[in-house]
This record gives sequence, structure tokens and C-alpha cells, in this order.
Amino acid sequence: MKSALSFVYKWYQWTPVIFLGIIWYIPRNTAPGGIFEEYLFLRWITLLLIPVWGAVQLAIQRYQRIPIRLPPVILPLIVFSAVLAVSCGVHRTPVLQMCGVALFYLRYPLLFLILVNMDLPRKLPKVFFRMFAFLLLIQIPECFYRFWVLGISGDRISWSMGPWGTFGLGVYMTYFTALVVSRSVRQRLSFLFLLTVLCFFAGAVIGEIKAFLFAAPIITVTVAVFALYPCRRGKAGRVAVVLFFVCSAAVLSVRSWSTVHAGRGDAFTQVTAGERLSLGYRLNYERRKAKLEAKLGEEWWSGPVIEMYSRVRSLPVVGRRAGKVGDFVLDIRHEPLDVWLGLGPGASFAGHFWEEKGALHGYPAGRGKRNQLIALVADAGLLGLAVYFWFLFLVLRKILAAYAIRFPKPVCVLSAAAVGMWVFYALLGPFYNQVWRYDASSYVFFFYAAVIWRYWYESGSKERGRESTACQ
Repeated sequence: MKSALSFVYKWYQWTPVIFLGIIWYIPRNTAPGGIFEEYLFLRWITLLLIPVWGAVQLAIQRYQRIPIRLPPVILPLIVFSAVLAVSCGVHRTPVLQMCGVALFYLRYPLLFLILVNMDLPRKLPKVFFRMFAFLLLIQIPECFYRFWVLGISGDRISWSMGPWGTFGLGVYMTYFTALVVSRSVRQRLSFLFLLTVLCFFAGAVIGEIKAFLFAAPIITVTVAVFALYPCRRGKAGRVAVVLFFVCSAAVLSVRSWSTVHAGRGDAFTQVTAGERLSLGYRLNYERRKAKLEAKLGEEWWSGPVIEMYSRVRSLPVVGRRAGKVGDFVLDIRHEPLDVWLGLGPGASFAGHFWEEKGALHGYPAGRGKRNQLIALVADAGLLGLAVYFWFLFLVLRKILAAYAIRFPKPVCVLSAAAVGMWVFYALLGPFYNQVWRYDASSYVFFFYAAVIWRYWYESGSKERGRESTACQ
């Protein structure tokens, strides 16, 4: 009996690698035209798997009499749950619906807590990276074949990842780019890895993955800066090569966009449109400003808000995504409880999880493409949004604390890359899509954050307090 339990436990320790394969292929293939189109419940399979995983881990620790590690991030998660509960009471939302919304937002923070308590094998981060790299790299020939041979582009560029898999593919490419850049700066420059990044940019163009094209240069600069310090000896040249390579690939990708997608111009192609962009911006700015002046009147605070918001809202792509949050807040500004607590848990849902659409869809800003910021403001208000950012900043704080300790080079590579992942997950991604509710954007980030936290925790409190020199 003990030998059987020992065998099962050894396999259980490798659950993070198995879980990566599950979230890679199953949820997004439930989209119309996907392999699991008729099994819509599989889209939310992680809502079941993660709590079960947590129950198993809790049972193991109780059986082995191992104390539970509760990092400081548990406090904002409790406060966030309380905000959802208050919003539920104010708007008389069904309790079951509130629990479902809480699980949507908190399942990956819960997984983070599970991972920091698991007894992970030392080889797990390396095996996880190899699995991650393999699943991602096999997408390159598939996407190229479907584009050049079958003439397929856009959302269906990857058959194996499902009809709506391009966003997940863009997120994975962004995270892998962060890992590649960090490794190239801190350890050694590999042109094979840089060639892989070039293939990512080509795949982003044929797959119309705009999120990667915008995020990759920003993430590259962020990771390169963190990987450069504190010891810059021998790294400046590698940083220059990496930045030149990635930024050149980004410029070429943007320039070739209108050629690859001829006749399908949109706001993205206006980035290279020169005077046409300038004229469009001025016209949009005047229209937005007149509309806001008529809406807000001459209140004491309206002048600076109208000026600033009109300029941001008039920007192509960025303004369109970011401006929806401001539009929504301005629409509900006369109800302070709605501004601070939202419209009730589930207000942002589109009706797939529950039969009825949420209250957000009754507002002009809630129609069409919704990003994470407007979704969370609708579900939990500005207060819930602030608490969630509190949680994310605590995660970043531990990543930076780990980076300031003398760890082996592989750990330093992960720490610098995790900073780039955090920038995408917390600052860039929420303006583009609902990244905090998607499996693709959440799992890889929280896995590496948990691994880094464990290194920091196991280094010992005395060493953490005395050590001030980062890894060399």
C-alpha cells in the first residue's frame, strides 16, 4: 500500500507539467468550430481541476503534518472576496453567481498558493520549460503551413489550439520571449533562440496577433534592463544585440502588415500611416472633446478630465481599448456605489457561463470587445480593481526580492523574465483582453512566480535580511 501511494505521489509532483498540456489545448478548442465545440463545459474545466488540486494538496499536508505556507498575498485575496460579497449584497446578486465569479478571478491565485506549498522536484522548472518550449515551437511549422499552403490566416491560423487560439498563442510567445531575452543577457547569446523570436514575429503577422507585436518590444526592454543589473560586465553588448534584433523584427512586422493583409486596413495599420494618422487623430480628438463637454457640462473637475481623456481616447488601438473603462465609469458616475463596488458579481459575463448577459452589456461601453479593466470594474468596482492590483504588486515585490539574492544563474534568469511577464500580465494585457480570467495568460505566469517565491522562501530569513548583492 505504501509503495503504491509513493508511486502516485511521485506522479502527483509532476502535475504542473501535465496541467500545462491540459490548458494548452482543451479550453480554447471549445470555441465554435473547435474539436470540443459540443462540450462547452470543458471551457471552464480549470474551475473544477484547481479546487480539486487544492483539496488534494491540503489532504497531503494534513497527512504528512506539514504546516501550510500562507504568503502575504493571502490578505488582498481575502479583501477581494469581501468586496465581491459586499457587491453581491448591495446588488442582490445570487450567492452561487458570486461564488462562480470569485472562482473565475481567484482560481489562479489559489493555484499560486498550491504551488508554493507543493514539494516540487528540483528538475521541475527545467522540464516545465522544455515542455513549454516544445508545445510552442511545434506551432511554428503548423502556422506557416496553414498560411502558405492552405491560405488560412487570422484566428484560425493554428488548428491544434482552436479557432480562438491566437490570443493564447500570442501570450505564450510573449512569455517565451521574456525567457529568451533574459537567458540571452544573463547567460549566453544564442542566435537559435533569437531566430525563434523572429519566427514569432512572422507568426504574429500572419495570425494577426497584435498583442504580441505591441507587447514584445516593451517586454524585451524591460527584461533586458533587469537582466543587465547589477553586474553589467560583459552584458552590454548582448543587450544591444538583443534589443536591435527584436526591435528590428517588430518594425519589419509592422511595415509588412498592410502588405500581408492588403485591403483589410484597420486602426493597427494607421500606426505607419503618417499624415493620415495625424489627421484622423485630430478629427477624433475634436469629436471626443465636444461629446464630453456636452455630457459633463462645466463641473469644477470636468476641464482637466475632458482634455486628458479626449487625447487618450483619440489614440488608435490603445485609446480604443483603454477608453472603454473611462466611458463606463463616466456612465455610472451618478451612482457612487456602482463606481466603487461595480454592478454586481457577474455583470461582465457574456451569457455563456450563465444564461443571462450581465448588466455591463446594457451600457454602450460594454458592447463589443471588452478588456480586463472594464470587466473587473463592472464585477467589483474600482475598489475591487485596486485590491487586485494590490495582490499583483505583492507578487512583483517577491519577484524583485528574489532577484536581489545570490541565486544560481538559472533562478536569476527566471526572476528577470518573470518581471517581464508581470509587466504584460498586470500593465499591458488588461488593456487588451481579459487576461486575469484566461488560462493561457495566468498559468505560466503564476507557475514561475510560485517557483521564484519558493527559492526566496527557502533561502532563509537571515540570508534574505543580510544579502543586498544580486546574483552575479
